[in-house]
Amino acid sequence: MSIKYFIAVGLLIGVVTTSKVTCETTCEPSTTTCGLLITTPKPTCTTTTPKPTTKPPPCWKAGVDEHVGKCKAALKFFVGPTYKTAKSILDAFLCLIPKLESSTKTRSLIISSKAVEILETISIMTEVGNSPSGVLNGFKSVLHIVLDNYRTIVSSLDTDIGISTSAVTDAITDLEASLYQIIADYENASLLQIGGDENIDYKQVLCSVQKLTNAVAYTAEAALKNCENDANVGDSIYILMLIFEHLVIIAHATNVSIAAELNVRCGDISNSGRQGLKVIDNLLNGITKTLNAVVNTVFEAIVSVVEAIVDLAQTLNAVLKSVFGLVENVTKNLTKTVTSSLTGVTSILKIGK
Repeated sequence: MSIKYFIAVGLLIGVVTTSKVTCETTCEPSTTTCGLLITTPKPTCTTTTPKPTTKPPPCWKAGVDEHVGKCKAALKFFVGPTYKTAKSILDAFLCLIPKLESSTKTRSLIISSKAVEILETISIMTEVGNSPSGVLNGFKSVLHIVLDNYRTIVSSLDTDIGISTSAVTDAITDLEASLYQIIADYENASLLQIGGDENIDYKQVLCSVQKLTNAVAYTAEAALKNCENDANVGDSIYILMLIFEHLVIIAHATNVSIAAELNVRCGDISNSGRQGLKVIDNLLNGITKTLNAVVNTVFEAIVSVVEAIVDLAQTLNAVLKSVFGLVENVTKNLTKTVTSSLTGVTSILKIGK
């Protein structure tokens, strides 16, 4: 072969080599052909998008949902004069749960932590519901745990609220005793097949609810008078009011469940039973309306809540005094309990004098 042939081949190889280097250094990754001789495969990129993490529901959620579901299921078993009352109680409870759930997300450590404790307490009430008898049997099983939890939560507010809450915890103890007693009275009447609810003393629960209402109103009003626009005091009072609402719901649900069972047996409930249900119904509706109006827990809003609760206590005292004569002993006992730890005289003590 001639030397010209080798020179030509050498030049061709050089062109190819140069083209390859140029391609690898200048072509974009998406280029499939570089020049005439070199093909660069398109790279494949695999990107892994992380799956969004789902935050598990709080530990109280399942129990609360189950209890709420059973309460809804129980409503259809309340007939006649007890249906409207049972519906009112359910509506109040269905308003309370969202308030508590939203409270767990507030910036206030007092409100958020105590709201969680209240929801955890409600979550153990899964046996309560489905029917009037289911409500009573459920309360009989868990009431002592629920109310003991509430006593503990209320007592833990002492430091932040600035005064003793013993008047409220004592009233919760009285309420517990009256609820267990009226359930026992109902069971005994049922066992002995004794007539209707004329043998049931609704006044014992009314008296306990009255004492609780006065204690809450008195303690909250005195706390406001002892502080100067203190956010911790306002937050503590708000938690106290949420617990108060649930306690009234429990008391009212107990009475109306007994009335519903006896109404089925005898076809009606007594006049005292109707009056008792109406009195607590008005109180509960007032509490629910007051707390539903709270958009945020600024101190001024809490002052308005306390003023409304004091008004409700005054109305309750006046009604029970005229209908059942229940105000004087409650006011005297409350005065002895709270004056040792509170300063000043609040408007609630002026009732019935």
